[in-house]
Amino acid sequence: MTVKTRTEFVGLQDAIKSLKKIDPEYRKEFNRNAKDIVKPLIDDARSHYPAMPLSGMKYVWTQRGRTLFPWTPSKVRSGLKFKVSTRKNSSSVLYVTQMDPGAAIFEVAGQASPGETFNANLRKKSPRVLWPTADKHLTEIESKLADLVKEAMKLVESELR
Repeated sequence: MTVKTRTEFVGLQDAIKSLKKIDPEYRKEFNRNAKDIVKPLIDDARSHYPAMPLSGMKYVWTQRGRTLFPWTPSKVRSGLKFKVSTRKNSSSVLYVTQMDPGAAIFEVAGQASPGETFNANLRKKSPRVLWPTADKHLTEIESKLADLVKEAMKLVESELR
């Protein structure tokens, strides 16, 4: 589940792609630095996931051949990832996502149909984790990422001249 907030850096995707051609080691360093900037958000979110949001989540749930549950706290915590994507059809270049299917359901359940029993019970017992945590860290992360991106874009611009 991707937390949706938008800060646009025009040309960032092209700049990151160019970094790989200009200086592959700097591209790796860029990724590491961006990951370090987002690390406090990820660590904070990991520490707030509940041990078991609803008792029924301890059972195996499969839908269309895909296992959604059981809720395994260690998998939920390790499923939280920061990614850098420069794919052509990618809508986000830098983002935090929840890779565990059960945790992704936990994060978005109830948005489309809040009146359903599962959704209502889940929201009564456990609030979402990722969005409130991201909201808390957003201004700090945005400013640090902006500095990192400006530095990378300056390097690309100077190399292309």
